[in-house]
Amino acid sequence: MRTYFTIENLSEYAAVNRRGDCGVQSLLFITLCRIAGIPAKWQSGNAMKPPSHFGSHDWALVFLPVCGWVPVDCSFGGGAFAHGDEERRRFYFGNLDPWRMVANASLEGAFVPPVCGLRRDPYDNQSGEIQIEGEEVAHQNLQSVQTLGSVTKRMRTDQEVAVNKYLMEYAEAEI
Repeated sequence: MRTYFTIENLSEYAAVNRRGDCGVQSLLFITLCRIAGIPAKWQSGNAMKPPSHFGSHDWALVFLPVCGWVPVDCSFGGGAFAHGDEERRRFYFGNLDPWRMVANASLEGAFVPPVCGLRRDPYDNQSGEIQIEGEEVAHQNLQSVQTLGSVTKRMRTDQEVAVNKYLMEYAEAEI
């Protein structure tokens, strides 16, 4: 999946290409709901699956008058559909697993102080971005940090280190 800031219209990208990561799928779903007159909004954070998976993840919320705001995880549900797991597909249309941490409930929030330059992820900033002495730094997949126009450095965020340590301890306790 290309970096979000290189795509002009994420929901159109998903519809035309029939693919996208969890964020792009969620934005397409939200767009289609809103076109149909169904209130829908974004939510993102972290998804975990002990003992080894931890990462950023996006999903949608739709408003159903009898239930209120209901989660829809198009990515996890779509993966279940692709594997022929109808029960799991249905689960993710109205439920989330207990291994979620909500971090963002809105899109395109401004930074304070303002960023000097382009943001790698102008939508939800779930993976983090930092700036050092006016240089942009963007958190990349595989726990690397790349200074734009400079050398790539490997590092992990404090949050990733803490969660990975917890997951390793959890896995050892299960053995």
